[in-house]
Amino acid sequence: MIAQALRIHESTVNRHLKDYFSQKKLAPETAALKAICPPNKPQN
Repeated sequence: MIAQALRIHESTVNRHLKDYFSQKKLAPETAALKAICPPNKPQN
């Protein structure tokens, strides 16, 4: 369901979830993901 909602391949979702659970890694590593998921900026 996540893959369908985000229109990405299921294996991509699985890889990101595996990385998160094994390494607590949240930051994207590819240029494409960095463009889609820019870092959060603090609210003033």
